Amino acid sequence: MATRWGITFSQKYCRELGLDPGRVLHDLLADFPFSALRVCAYWDEIEQEPHLFDFTELDSIIKTAAEAECAVTVAAGRKVPRWPEYHEPAWALDKGEHYLAERSIYFIENVVNHYRDNSAVVRWQIENEPFWQFGHSEFPLTEEYVNQAVAAVRRLDDRPVLMTDTAEHSRWRKAALYGDEVGINIYPASYARQLRRYQYPGIDPANLKEKIAAAAKPVLVTELQAEPWGPSERSHLPPDSIEEQIRSMSPMRLRENIQAVRTLPVTEIWLWGAEWWYQQKQNERPLMYETARELLAMT
Repeated sequence: MATRWGITFSQKYCRELGLDPGRVLHDLLADFPFSALRVCAYWDEIEQEPHLFDFTELDSIIKTAAEAECAVTVAAGRKVPRWPEYHEPAWALDKGEHYLAERSIYFIENVVNHYRDNSAVVRWQIENEPFWQFGHSEFPLTEEYVNQAVAAVRRLDDRPVLMTDTAEHSRWRKAALYGDEVGINIYPASYARQLRRYQYPGIDPANLKEKIAAAAKPVLVTELQAEPWGPSERSHLPPDSIEEQIRSMSPMRLRENIQAVRTLPVTEIWLWGAEWWYQQKQNERPLMYETARELLAMT
């Protein structure tokens, strides 16, 4: 079976970059041959007040994806893609861990109920890297909570549940235990703020193939680095200077990353950073956008 290529799309990230999410998504799906899209059900945006759910924006995103014949993955929970990792409404945080977990599962159930009749949706992602302690919350995710959240989804719908994990720092055992599919997030070049230096673990296809075989579940590359990760004062945004950007991402690095994962026995590969390519193009720096178009035309 051919590998699907796609992206993660974040409406929050678009706004942080000064972009209109609807326009960005329309243009990306028109310019690239994507056949998969991961979308983010941000709890703090959809349920800003208890029991009041507004799916308007996410409905529009999924409709656009469906019109482009993309297979949609819906990520839901307390911790979903993009900074600050945990996207929890303020009202859910002041009554303790049990209340937070209970309300989060209720939110996930509402997301599943809202979209389970949508044929464009092919799977549910529950939380993002739930077993990797990245991102800050007063109440980090627990394995017990993840088990309860996954069970709640399975009671409502029989689509596959995707669990994601860091490619470099884990054997993915818990992700494989709880998920029907395993998603791995690959970052070959990033700035470690604690160490105050860049790290370049690269991509080791042989090691990844060994871990994929051991997972004994279908594996997806859910995040393949395609944007910079540097020491920006806005720590979650790519650095502004070209000199700093190219230390962790460039057309050459993008080409190397794509070539390295092409041989992996995975069902889908999602690039991370398409919103940034778009912003760069808008700012008269089209090289990353055009390089990505060239590379994806050959997939």
